Amino acid sequence: MIYLVGTPIGNLEDITLRAIKTLQSADVIACESKERALKLLSHLGLSKPLTYLREQSRQADTQRIITLHREGKTVAVITDAGMPGISDPGAYLVKTLLEQGIPFQVVPGPSALDVAVSMSGLDEPWAFLGFLPLREGRRRRLLEQFLSLNVGLVIYEGPHRIGKLLSMLGELCPRRRVALLRELTKMHEQMLIGLPSQLLKADYRGEFVVVVYPEE
Repeated sequence: MIYLVGTPIGNLEDITLRAIKTLQSADVIACESKERALKLLSHLGLSKPLTYLREQSRQADTQRIITLHREGKTVAVITDAGMPGISDPGAYLVKTLLEQGIPFQVVPGPSALDVAVSMSGLDEPWAFLGFLPLREGRRRRLLEQFLSLNVGLVIYEGPHRIGKLLSMLGELCPRRRVALLRELTKMHEQMLIGLPSQLLKADYRGEFVVVVYPEE
């Protein structure tokens, strides 16, 4: 069996009992980063063979996981943090499994998306955009498309591009409030709410979830 296992997004104590049992029973664990996987496994007192499921090699990695499954191995798939399939190569794996009729199970766990929606008080309906395209033109067109719907938006962004995102939001929706959430469930967890122009600063640290509220 292939299991998609949700793992903590920061605080390692957030892992579920079912996730622990699944990792304990797995023959192989597929991960994005072996360093992060080993940190989690060490915390749980486990030692397991690792294989990759990375975006840059997702096709070959997916075929390797399927081969392991067909050899009778139990494969647990984890992401760097959170739920496999949400803004990571797990989505490609699931699509392939569905196309080929290969059974799998999802072991739910923490997600930065869920935490951000809960912390920000964002009401439905809202749209999850994940990581925006790298090219500025495509980013702008996607934002314009969803901003026109006047629903809440949830976006993932890294520290090196968060300033550009806030600047673009300042152009496209200067009067819509934005919540910046960083380092969720970690020691330095923080949420800031304001207009895009109010949240701009010189430098940013940590991984961000950006919530754009609808117009009131």
